[in-house]
Amino acid sequence: MSSLMGNHCCLLCPCQARKKMTIIILGLDNAGKTTLVKGLQKESTCDTAPTVGFSRADLHIDRFDVTVFDLGGSPNIRAIWQNYYADAHGAVFVVDSSDQSRIAEARDAVAGILMHPQIAGKPMLVLANKQDNERALCEAEIIEHLSLEQLVNKNKCLCKIEKCSAVQRKGPKGEYCGLTSLRWLLATINEDHAKLHQRVLQDSAEQKQRQEAERRERCERVRLARLQREQVEGAEDVQHASFEQDDKDATNPFQPIKTVLTKNKARMLRQQQESASPHTQQTKGENGGPSENIDDDAMETNNQRIQQTPSPGKRFSGESHKGVNAETQKSKKSKSKMRKIKLNRVEPVDADGVN
Repeated sequence: MSSLMGNHCCLLCPCQARKKMTIIILGLDNAGKTTLVKGLQKESTCDTAPTVGFSRADLHIDRFDVTVFDLGGSPNIRAIWQNYYADAHGAVFVVDSSDQSRIAEARDAVAGILMHPQIAGKPMLVLANKQDNERALCEAEIIEHLSLEQLVNKNKCLCKIEKCSAVQRKGPKGEYCGLTSLRWLLATINEDHAKLHQRVLQDSAEQKQRQEAERRERCERVRLARLQREQVEGAEDVQHASFEQDDKDATNPFQPIKTVLTKNKARMLRQQQESASPHTQQTKGENGGPSENIDDDAMETNNQRIQQTPSPGKRFSGESHKGVNAETQKSKKSKSKMRKIKLNRVEPVDADGVN
């Protein structure tokens, strides 16, 4: 009776809510990550192409809804891995255990993952893939080559390493080997799901704020660069337009009459100012004394007065007439010098020299 009541209660109660988890699959290129994801999706693993960027797969495993991000492993793509750390509840690192020449590169990659603050403390599953190859390393050798024990203890991560062959459809337990290994990771996440999920929400929010700040900073840099470029181009356009207008004015005979009259009036005014400037300019002496205005009529009157005034103490004789002629020649020379002063704007002749 009690078993029947128990079964009846189970039918009446709503089914338990499915938990959502996000898993990222990492590893070097050609490690077998995409083949593993296809095997989990029960798809063909033949002719698998390398992943460029990332691919997403949604899986329903037991009572978990799992979102899997398969991230490309080539050196130029590994920089995007950190963009997915915040959203991940756990991680899977796939190692090509048959390629011992790249085991040191794999060690550097897994060390960078576990030391990242958004991964440290989260569970990680390490899959030693390609165990069907005779040269494949065993689990103990993988742990030693990757320095896995030291990295896990230092960053306080729950970690498990398992052998795997992604191309084989069935493992020892009769199911796909990747699925058997993944169940351990899902169960570990489920044990501390509330804490991990809260951390995922917090890390995701902080990452979005940081990305938004970086986006605004980039937009501001682009805006300032565009503004500076537009200012330079605007100045060049104004200068070019000015040159074109000057050329147009110089070559265009059909200008508006108002423009022509204005230009002619300005030209005539400029010519009048230039013609009047010699009568109004002043010259300075060598010693910085005050300048004098030179007048032709005043010069002639002065010369006539000099000619009419006889020299003192002398009479009109041959000698006195000769002296008058000498003074006349002297006055002419003085007049010539005064005119040269007017033209060349030099210091006037000393008055004592005239007398």
